[in-house]
Amino acid sequence: MTRNEIRLASGAAVRWFKLTKAALFTLALATAMGPQALPAQLFHPANGTPPSFDVATIKPNDDPRAGLNFALSVTNFRATNATLHDLVKLAYNVRSEDQVVGLSGWMTTRHFDIRAKASDADIAAFQNLSFEKKLDEVRWMLQTLLADRFALKVSFAQKDLPVYALVVAKGGPKMKEVEMSPFPPPGTPAPPGAHLPRIGPTGPNQYTASAWSMDQMADWLSFFDEIGNRVVVNETGLKGYYDFVLNGVSQHFPASANLNGAAAPEPAASIFAALPEQLGLRLEPKKAPVEVLAIDHVEEPTAN
Repeated sequence: MTRNEIRLASGAAVRWFKLTKAALFTLALATAMGPQALPAQLFHPANGTPPSFDVATIKPNDDPRAGLNFALSVTNFRATNATLHDLVKLAYNVRSEDQVVGLSGWMTTRHFDIRAKASDADIAAFQNLSFEKKLDEVRWMLQTLLADRFALKVSFAQKDLPVYALVVAKGGPKMKEVEMSPFPPPGTPAPPGAHLPRIGPTGPNQYTASAWSMDQMADWLSFFDEIGNRVVVNETGLKGYYDFVLNGVSQHFPASANLNGAAAPEPAASIFAALPEQLGLRLEPKKAPVEVLAIDHVEEPTAN
């Protein structure tokens, strides 16, 4: 596992995602994000009493060499070298910097290590939830932790912003529709050939996906450099899960030389050209209502 990455894990599936323009993060998850009520909607707090971690510790991290690292499961949450900015983006499913208002000062510069664990009762209850609801519970517990320890208060509003609509290109989709396989029990590896939600690099400038929904595709595309900090919204009308291989593209476009002097990777093609040619999908610029989150109040974290 490299620096500057994020992992959600309980041994079933892997998908790749990017939370900032500076680094690529890895999400290994036994649960995949379920569909949301609106394509450009953030993840809202729970109705009623929100779930919370049973125990949690927060410590400052002043090591400039440390990279951002998250690890989530249905039992534990770990964050290493995370800013409040990073935590808010994870907890509320923020896909564009334009979706957060009011971050400044220490909220983007101070880094923290967090270790948290759910109660035994909650862990047992999570096993009976669908894969969408399991990830929901983890996000809600993180929201509760931010409210309790950072005194975070937020509000939501709609704002018309430039977006890209993901639509079906002329000629129709060129992806293989599959049935999603059942998720194995926590800690149990998925059987060979299982169709579980995942996307990741499988070669130079190549990504391979399994059981990938178009809602997930829109989220993933939102973090390509070429997208220019816009949210991608799913307007394909496709409801299934798909296997595909996308060749010749990179989330970092155009490619640049490595800081240690290594040669740049092979030149990547534009995602705008690759999607219609290879997958039968197209990105269409437009303006649309996008939900934004405002930081109404926050304080530096309380002591353990």
